[in-house]
Amino acid sequence: MFIASFFLAGVNNWGHAGGFAGGYLTALAFGHLERRPERGLDRLAALGAVGLTVLSFALAIWNGLLR
Repeated sequence: MFIASFFLAGVNNWGHAGGFAGGYLTALAFGHLERRPERGLDRLAALGAVGLTVLSFALAIWNGLLR
């Protein structure tokens, strides 16, 4: 999608690049290379991230379509 976004009008490629870089740095900070089993806190953090993503999509739909 990042490469395809160069061919679409109105796409902020710097925003996408920043998201990729921020995601990678976050993975480094949280230790994505660790070889330990998941803990309850890991699953809770993942559930929180999923919740924030769903909320973000809901707010985008609310602001874009319903207003």
